[in-house]
Amino acid sequence: MKKENIQSDFNFCRPLDFQKKIDVSKFRFFFKKLLFKKNDISQKHILFLVTELYSCWNESEEQFLAVSMSKRGYRAKSRYNPNKISSHLILAIRLLKKEGLIDFYPGFFDVKKKVSRLSRIRASKDLINEFKKINLNFSDFLNIKTRETIFLLDKKNNLVEYKDDFFTHEAREVLINYNYNLSKTFFDIACVEKPFFIRGDNAKVPISHFCCINKIVFKETWRDGGVFGGSWWSKIDPFSFNKLSSHMLINDEETSYVDLMSIFSTLLSFKSEIHLNDIETELTFLKKKTFFIKNLNQLSYLIVKAINSKTLKGFFRSFCIDRKKIGIKEKVSQKEFEIFLDDFKKFSPKLFNLINSKHSFNWNSIVSDIFYGLMKNFGTSNIPAILVLDKIFYPTKIHNNVTNYLYNFISKYSNHKKIQLKFQKCYAYNFGEKSSIFESLIGNNLKYSNRFLENK
Repeated sequence: MKKENIQSDFNFCRPLDFQKKIDVSKFRFFFKKLLFKKNDISQKHILFLVTELYSCWNESEEQFLAVSMSKRGYRAKSRYNPNKISSHLILAIRLLKKEGLIDFYPGFFDVKKKVSRLSRIRASKDLINEFKKINLNFSDFLNIKTRETIFLLDKKNNLVEYKDDFFTHEAREVLINYNYNLSKTFFDIACVEKPFFIRGDNAKVPISHFCCINKIVFKETWRDGGVFGGSWWSKIDPFSFNKLSSHMLINDEETSYVDLMSIFSTLLSFKSEIHLNDIETELTFLKKKTFFIKNLNQLSYLIVKAINSKTLKGFFRSFCIDRKKIGIKEKVSQKEFEIFLDDFKKFSPKLFNLINSKHSFNWNSIVSDIFYGLMKNFGTSNIPAILVLDKIFYPTKIHNNVTNYLYNFISKYSNHKKIQLKFQKCYAYNFGEKSSIFESLIGNNLKYSNRFLENK
């Protein structure tokens, strides 16, 4: 085995994006070398695979594509597969492997440990050398106007082939306009040098304009609201957000964000019909009693998990999976977690009773609904706003537009007259005049990363 294979991070991968725009003219060099000998179906699948390899390489040279080598991994007739990519892709993978154009690492399934992994591929050095001869824009591949942006999942998180109605047509139109605006927007993290950042769970997330398409994912029904995803910033966790948020810039201009977590208790009170003062008092006290919780944001995320968990055991499993992403470094034993649950039940009985009740509180859906309303409000005005976790980033110059909308819209969610949103300015880099001496001092000490400057 090669030494570089041992050092490869096979967890740094993404699935195939079956909605990539494929175009023969983009890869003429490749057709001259290989594809003219193949039939139309093979050409289409090879071209799609090369398109994905090029996109994956642009996102990060270290990243892999996860591919299925089984016919069951492909649904050519799905609405989420406009190119009708079928199991013919397996033949394309084998051909590129034979020609030495991809690095291929087979998947596996361990029956005893019940652990599996799809096969991994990425462009070989020879193919990368060909890629370096061309310079294609991300908009050449993302196919914004025709790609599916509304996703529906069943209970087992499988894609559902739904029928269109007025709601899906409207939502799709809103997403199309928004993604078009995103294609003209430069959103990046000015301080990150590598083409990726590392989350609390050590997962690498590429920062790339090839990963800037937003979609809305619904679970089982349209009624409960969807959750935004698809872009690189939708994969940020609270741990990495705390480190990077102040360095996130829109169009390299003064940028601010509003923290919707600042009204978490208000919205929870409205949804659960528990008095706001009771929630705020109980959460504050519970935070002080729990050794592994450092701030109210962490506790709020755990409250959401608790309410939406079917059992207390499921709550503990979910906590163990996500604790590092939330920013909880300490290992928490099951006994220590049970102590936390006892305190939860003792000092916050009304909230605790929401567990296993008919109530649900999908915080991500509420946040997405607020942001979706903002997108509809801005419409085709080309005003860039970006949702990261439960924070909305926007150019500081449109602060009044954003705040006016948010206070009007959120008032529909709550009967509380006083809603206090928390706003934060990102660091100033070289925006000219600084609004304060403190910002000027910070700005003088900040330097753009080389990666940021190249992307800009």
